[in-house]
Amino acid sequence: MKIPSQVCRSALLAATFAVICAPLFRDHRESASAVAGGADPGTCEIKSGKAWGDHALHLGIASGYSNRRSMHRALRQLDFALGRYSLDRNNSLQAQAALLAELRELTKGQPPSEIARSLTPDELDTPFGREVLTAWLDCDPVAATGWIASNSGATDDQAWLVAQRIMTQPDLAECVQGQSEHSSWHQALLGYAAQQAIAQGPELAASLAAEMDPGPPQDAIRQQIAASWIVAEPDAAIGWIETLEPGPERDAAAMAAVAAIAPSEPQMGAALLNAIPAASGWTDAAAALSRNWAGRDPAAAAAWAEKLPPGDARKLALTSVFNDWRQAEPAAALTWYQALPEGPP
Repeated sequence: MKIPSQVCRSALLAATFAVICAPLFRDHRESASAVAGGADPGTCEIKSGKAWGDHALHLGIASGYSNRRSMHRALRQLDFALGRYSLDRNNSLQAQAALLAELRELTKGQPPSEIARSLTPDELDTPFGREVLTAWLDCDPVAATGWIASNSGATDDQAWLVAQRIMTQPDLAECVQGQSEHSSWHQALLGYAAQQAIAQGPELAASLAAEMDPGPPQDAIRQQIAASWIVAEPDAAIGWIETLEPGPERDAAAMAAVAAIAPSEPQMGAALLNAIPAASGWTDAAAALSRNWAGRDPAAAAAWAEKLPPGDARKLALTSVFNDWRQAEPAAALTWYQALPEGPP
């Protein structure tokens, strides 16, 4: 990696902050406004040793440093160490760990926003680079996310780092949803963020999924949401499924909900299945539901299976009920089986 001259390096850092960072995130943090106006909001410093990761919670945008020479000197040392790190990547884990410790020490007390901007895409995609981004995200997630999103070299790993903060940073969720671009990185971010939100905030997860481009990734996320939400809040989950565009994608979400709820609430699973009779996989789902239901209430399962229209689904459901019922009450199961209107299937 080429080491810039002192003048170029300092100018680059100052220009990056003045032109990109401060105007872009002025509205997200009052302290960012103070930076743009020349006030010093403080620093968010990178820690080292055991304190690494216990980053300050205040603003991570650097401004008005009292000693630019110190910052420049640290960056030059960092350039050199990163070059060694790149060359030694294939060496022993012990050597890599020693270099990583050296990098941490070199950047101790420096703002992660400045360090991140000084790294190349390849350097950001190293353990050290990810730790720097983590520190910045902990300080100012909105600013860090905006910078990462604008970086053509952004990776899925970096999208995951951002997504992990979705549930604890409301401003970040709004920022992620408000982006108008449809890059592959943004799509990955929306998917990861939705996954993070499913357990604690299914409404947010559904909202994030709605921002995704139509396709298999969005369908897979919606199926996860349906399967999780139906168990926690059945009525809300069903209401959400009904808002989806009619078609295979909605049917797939409903089928995921059926598979999740059937073991504990077979009647609800049956109601969902009845609402999507043309869904792919319906026959197998009906058979599985009947089998689970028969283990809890064979008479109710039998009554539901008998109401199914003639066809493979009915035959499988009736057979499933019988096979499970006869394990507990063989005589009653056989009597019912032989009395079916069309005879035993």
